[in-house]
Amino acid sequence: MRRAWDAVFTAPVDVQRPRAPTLLTLDAPIGAAGMSPAVLAVLERLGVTTLGAALSLSAAQVVWTSGIGTKTRRGLRAELDQLAKKATSVAERPNELTLLDRIAASLVPESADREIAEALLGLGETPGSQWASVRDVAKALGREQHAVRDGGERLESHWVRLPEMGTLRDTVVDVLELLGGVASAPHCAAGLLDLVGSTVDEPLRSRLAEVLVRVAVDAELADEGYDADPRLVYSRQARGILVAAGPAVPGGGPSIADRLD
Repeated sequence: MRRAWDAVFTAPVDVQRPRAPTLLTLDAPIGAAGMSPAVLAVLERLGVTTLGAALSLSAAQVVWTSGIGTKTRRGLRAELDQLAKKATSVAERPNELTLLDRIAASLVPESADREIAEALLGLGETPGSQWASVRDVAKALGREQHAVRDGGERLESHWVRLPEMGTLRDTVVDVLELLGGVASAPHCAAGLLDLVGSTVDEPLRSRLAEVLVRVAVDAELADEGYDADPRLVYSRQARGILVAAGPAVPGGGPSIADRLD
């Protein structure tokens, strides 16, 4: 018996040491990150081939890239979040999200009708006007106007409550003041991009900037808690949309109506 016990303690033991986890670097191929086939297919479509490129994707670009189903979009965001935790050099991430990026990524709550949101903002698979009317959207989608109107009002209520919406509204007013108080919607969007920038790639970058101009105006007009006259309005003209800002204080300059004239 003693010999048996001695044999137990003296026999060589083959210890299987746990393997250290693979450390991912920013230049690692995206296929090494263990992402799902559906997510990898989206990243390939976006031209993303490395971990660094994936980490540089703006949340706004993930939210508004067209042709992605809701389930895949959610999976993409979740897997990118997990990917950021695995990276060894996340501090080297080259792009900081801007005001435009952060708000654009938050425009549509989970409870919203995304089809209506995409059509109203011109961000569907087939790009449209960023200033589509309720009637135009109802016709395009084959939906009742009241359903589109209700969906739009729910979106506006969500936009008003976004934490940085006040900053965006103030910024759009500042941009318009720099442009003389009134400008075409694309011109105002270009001014907004010049001022705050974006990490989103073109052509989505410019489209989102114009969307944010519309969202700022709609939120200004829909904000029941705002105890002053709206500072932002827009007007549909034959050649497009004009956006105008009123003076910061009453009597401080031409009125919005005068500027639109």
